[in-house]
Amino acid sequence: NGIIGMTGLLLDTGLDRVQRDYAETIRASADSLLTILNDILDFSKIEAGKLDIETLELDVRSNVDDVGSIMAFQAAAKGLELIVNVRPEVPERVMGDPQRIRQCLLNLVGNAIKFTHSGEVVIEVCALGCQNGKTLVHFEVRDTGIGIPKETLDRLFQPFTQADSSTTRRFGGTGLGLSIVRKLIVMMGGQVGAQSEIEKGSAFWFTLPLESTFAAPEESKANAPLRGRRILLVDDNETNRRVLCNQMVYEGCDVSSASSASHALEILRRPGQGAFDVVLLDYHMPDMDGSMLGEQIMNARDIPPTRLMLLTSLDRSGDMQRFADIGFAAYLTKPVRTRELIDCLQRALSHDAQDWHMHSQPIITRGTLVATEAKRKYSGHVLLVEDNAINQRVARRFLERLGCEVQVVGDGAQAVEAFQRGTYGFILMDMQMPVMDGIEATRRIRELEAGRSRTPIVALTANAMMGTLERCLEAGMDDYLTKPLDISRLEDVLDRFMGNSADRDPKPESSAPRIATADVSVRARLMEIAGDDVEFIAELIGAFLTGGEETLAELQGAVARGDADAIGRAAHKLKGASANLHIDGLAALTLEIETRAKAGQSSDWREDLERIKTEFERVCAALRGEMESMLIEQRIAG
Repeated sequence: NGIIGMTGLLLDTGLDRVQRDYAETIRASADSLLTILNDILDFSKIEAGKLDIETLELDVRSNVDDVGSIMAFQAAAKGLELIVNVRPEVPERVMGDPQRIRQCLLNLVGNAIKFTHSGEVVIEVCALGCQNGKTLVHFEVRDTGIGIPKETLDRLFQPFTQADSSTTRRFGGTGLGLSIVRKLIVMMGGQVGAQSEIEKGSAFWFTLPLESTFAAPEESKANAPLRGRRILLVDDNETNRRVLCNQMVYEGCDVSSASSASHALEILRRPGQGAFDVVLLDYHMPDMDGSMLGEQIMNARDIPPTRLMLLTSLDRSGDMQRFADIGFAAYLTKPVRTRELIDCLQRALSHDAQDWHMHSQPIITRGTLVATEAKRKYSGHVLLVEDNAINQRVARRFLERLGCEVQVVGDGAQAVEAFQRGTYGFILMDMQMPVMDGIEATRRIRELEAGRSRTPIVALTANAMMGTLERCLEAGMDDYLTKPLDISRLEDVLDRFMGNSADRDPKPESSAPRIATADVSVRARLMEIAGDDVEFIAELIGAFLTGGEETLAELQGAVARGDADAIGRAAHKLKGASANLHIDGLAALTLEIETRAKAGQSSDWREDLERIKTEFERVCAALRGEMESMLIEQRIAG
């Protein structure tokens, strides 16, 4: 818990490339060790009949997408195409054990990547019908790997068995993974199996009966925003084309596909073809990569303007500025989450294609999609009861990042004393502590608050053996979390127990310099976009300053010529760049000038130009001041 938790916090700080590489290696090594320990412990608990299966509401698509995101880096490092396809007929929400389903999928996908040298790994989920009122959900992981001999395949689900058991074997592992998968699936009432062919690949699958808790997709789907939109998908991988086409067609899009750059150019130039709303381009293609193809499309006079979106197997955030300079509207990392793809398409389609051609809109990325989601923040005092100093630091930092005010005590007796003196909205209680354990401390607290409002108490335990939840509930606890503490599960618990007091409004205004208007902090907007990545914030500010100066020069030339159309285009470009950073005064001023120019209204453009210059210079000074203060804060923190 200490190694994984503190390394996770370290990775959230500003590190150079070498430091980040070292920290990520430590984190990956700790995760590998945890996997081995968990395999051995899970196998022991299953054999002893001590492992519990939970029944919780879960989002099937989100859980499977999470597995794809977790394994994406491993697949990309080997040059493999990792494809995730949850078919539309699968219920959105079901009752089941999300942690164990994810564990089984991670095991199967990890094996598929390990034993595949080239080609693809596909995670596919479909519904096979109903059984006793439950949907039979079929999970399958296919690869194009080395395959498994039939005589070995029959024994693979036995403990400590591996396909290659020689002393010179190339692949590591405990030999417990598939045995645990089989036992977990059987405990959840399902079936498991595999097929394989030497040198052609393998398919491992399991089927679970899961009770649906949400309206079927056909009943709840609202695809109006994308209905009838024309999309061209360009990807040399046939499976990826099939999956992405099906996802977009299901949302109402009119989708065409091309298997190569030359085929795509042929379609785009076809007489009578008309314009496509969006062109989705794979980055890695044999004849011409996606960025080169995008550049050709952008510069071609015989291809109508369109929005370009790039799909890549690796996070190419270092190339983001180059993609933006070409005129791409968005880039996403594969495997692409369905909801992420749809959200990205909707955002791109909410602006004109020309906005990216003229560089007045920033490129859309997975980071900007996440940054603009409502962040979960919680107000209120939390009592953290934990005797281990490292665990205290990890849990405290997680809680503070979520907006909580935290008081830390080291044992159950101190927790009871703190409860008598103060008021808390939530208590996170370690189970095993000196002086007084968490069970006894909870009983004492429940006695003290008799007749008063109940304070949520959640156990923090490394021991998730069968009966743990029952012991917690008997003592008066409300739930439990396992170590290593996972911030997403902590958020889920806080949602349930502190949801009513969650502070959904923005934080109180800081004393940061204001840009153009008194009610919006540029720092808040920059932090919303880039988090605490000061280097990226510097890139954003630099791009705005450089782009703004170039646009002002364009505007000045247009004013000198008296060219109203050119004045409108330049004002539009500066308006878009300003609006993206919530520089509202400059955005409003340029919008006014753009509107008058496009309407053909006469005006003293020289006076308007001076107003824009004055406002732009004021904004630039404030941005540079903001950047200096951020760099000073970073140095102090470092």
